Amino acid sequence: EKLFPPLKVGRLTLKNRIVTAPMSIVELDAKGGYTEACYAFYENLAAGGAAVVTLGESIVGTANGMTHPQQINFDNPAVGYYLRKMADVVHAQGAFLNIELSHGGALSDPEFNNGTPTMGPSAMTDDWGDTIREMTREDMDEVKDAFCRAAVLCKACGLDMVMIHAGHGWLLHQFLSPLTNTRTDEYG
Repeated sequence: EKLFPPLKVGRLTLKNRIVTAPMSIVELDAKGGYTEACYAFYENLAAGGAAVVTLGESIVGTANGMTHPQQINFDNPAVGYYLRKMADVVHAQGAFLNIELSHGGALSDPEFNNGTPTMGPSAMTDDWGDTIREMTREDMDEVKDAFCRAAVLCKACGLDMVMIHAGHGWLLHQFLSPLTNTRTDEYG
């Protein structure tokens, strides 16, 4: 009785209270976009009755935020095409589309970022012996702007909401933890 009634969230009225959790993509096409199998997967979630379907781990579009190769990256000029098509697929099944926006921070891997060095809230050496450089204010502004640009593009592509990923050890979580944030400025 509590799961199936409609729910008003901001300007949206959800048909029920079922929201899919964000999940990592298992495959992308050669251009870094969703495959037909991905569209079918999310279409099935929407057709199965979820009010909101959530796309997982989408990198906001900076030179160094990817943690593995199976992440939509907002630096990709074609990302708008893929998002518009996904919005159409999910909306056709009567569900709203959400996306999880993320940045890997100190957990990013240069292998997936064209060799760009990894940065995080504080300088450190990670568990694998890699050197993480401390983010400057300019770095923080660049990442903030990337989150904003990604959210604006999502809205323009017909997505209904965005989720800011601040858990699982990614960048925003790193700023919240004294284990990875030893800064002494106002961001510490």
